Formats: sequence, structure tokens, C-alpha cells
Amino acid sequence: IERVKQVLEENLPEVKFRTAHGRMQKNRLENIMSDFLKRKFDVLITTTIIESGLDMPDVNTIIISNAERFGLSQLYQLRGRVGRRDRQAFAYLMVKDTYSMTDVQSERLKTIESYADSGAGFMIAMKDLEIRGTGNVVGMKQHGNMEKVGFEMYCSMLEEAVAKLENKETVKQKNTEIKADFKAVIPDSYIWDTAEKITFYKRLFAASRFEEVDAVEKEIRDVWGRIPEEVANILLTAKIKIFGKKTLADEVVVRGNEFIMLWEEEEDFDRKGMMRILKDIKGTGINQRRVEIRFLSREHLLDMLSKAEKNAEKKGVLL
Repeated sequence: IERVKQVLEENLPEVKFRTAHGRMQKNRLENIMSDFLKRKFDVLITTTIIESGLDMPDVNTIIISNAERFGLSQLYQLRGRVGRRDRQAFAYLMVKDTYSMTDVQSERLKTIESYADSGAGFMIAMKDLEIRGTGNVVGMKQHGNMEKVGFEMYCSMLEEAVAKLENKETVKQKNTEIKADFKAVIPDSYIWDTAEKITFYKRLFAASRFEEVDAVEKEIRDVWGRIPEEVANILLTAKIKIFGKKTLADEVVVRGNEFIMLWEEEEDFDRKGMMRILKDIKGTGINQRRVEIRFLSREHLLDMLSKAEKNAEKKGVLL
């Protein structure tokens, strides 16, 4: 660190530099930080000791050397040392060689670049979880293979295992299959960022309530503009998936102006429950393990599904 200071002083004689690191005595370190806050020198060359616990509201620029060697949480904490007031701040992440970086290192840096807004800590933590994999729940490993089954499935498996250990009943769930005659996709011409698209897909199909889908829709519209038909179909499919899973339907078919729900097992089909939540919806037919709804348009179908979900919550029908 002293060598870096020497090189910088030789090349920038008009700038005042100081160093700080964890091997310094406490009093000396405190004096250096106090001088920095009082602007007695211009640039502090330091280690990760500034990662947390120091409030430097007037500092607006940080340069992180060898950024590819840091974890996501470290990069997020370091970046958070600047921009703590209402003034523009800058964080420069420097790497030695972009061509020699691993895929994981590149993904970390892309994540930090993508989530620049305040309050992005949760999203960064979730991304870190996806990149590293979860740790061993009953062991010491801090990485794992969650990505092989997916976050939603992993959480479901974990919840079921914990319930069994605690001798609790597990709530039955169905992974409803959706068959539709419309195109539902996020095209590259609309969202060109692949990582961003994957994030939206995961959030949509991990959603358990219509409100969560609505929140994603608002975010997509705010960032990427008017939503094309294919993306609107994705949002519709996510809501159909939620409704199907909660009613334990094995399959939902959307064909023309027909919305058809199918159950394979009699025990999964709550006929009386479905009658209660669909009684205010016109064009509905309920037969043996089969529900048919006729709709006029996508907006009409969305309105009917929203009404059915609200009825179900009021009557305590859905799981």
C-alpha cells in the first residue's frame, strides 16, 4: 500500500495522499480518518477496513483496485462508502485483465453495475445467492448447488424437510402446466439485457400473489417503456400459474376465448370451493374435475382472475 502511495505521489505531486490499514495502532488510524474528514488531505489509500463502520458523507469518489477479487457483498459495502448525501458520487471498479476473469467474477461486476439504486441490497443479496449457491444447511460449506434445482424448488424442498423434522403437516402444492395458443416471451428487441430478462422471468414465476406480478409489470414499464403484447402475455401467464397452483389444478389451457382448468385427482378438485369463488363470474361451467370460463379479451380474463382471487381470499378457499 505504501508502494502505491509512492507511485501516485510521483505522478500527481499536487495531490495529497495518506494511507490507512488494519495494522495501524487505533489512535493513529483515528487521527488519519479525522484528518480525512476535515479535508487535510485529498486521497485516502486504504484497505477493506473502510468496508463498514465509517461515515464519510463528503467523500464522493471511490476507486476499487482488483475489483474482480471481491465478493458481491464486499463490493456493495465498499461502493456504499460514497454517495451518502444528495451529491453525485462515483465508484470505479478496476480489474487487471478482463479477458482472464472467470464467468463468476464477470457476473459479480455486472450485478454491481446493474443495481446502482439505493436500496438495492436485497436484490444484490439474492443475486449473490444465485451465483454462489446456498450453503450447507447442516454443515460448514458456504456455497452449494441451489442453482441446479432453482431457488423456488430449493425453498420448497427445504420447507418440506423442516416441516417433516418438526412433525408438521406440509401444504400440498401443484406445479400447474400452462398450455396457451398465444406467444408469451420477452423479446430481445424490447429488453436487450439477458441478465435483466432472466431476473424478470424468475421474479414472475416465483410470485405467489397477483400484486407481485403487478409490481414487476410496473417496474418493466417504468424502465423499458410501453409493454408489447408478448410481454403482456407473460404477465398473464404468471397470474394464471398462481391461480392454478393455489387451486391445485394440474393443467390450465387457454385456447381462443376459452379458459379451461383440469384436475387429474378427485381429491384435489374442490368443486364447492370453485363454485363459491366463481359464482359472480359469467360464462363459467363446472363439470367433473373441469372448469371452463369464456372470456372476451385478455383484459376481460385478467379481470375475472383478479375477481376470483379476491373471492377466494375472502372465502378462505385458496391454499
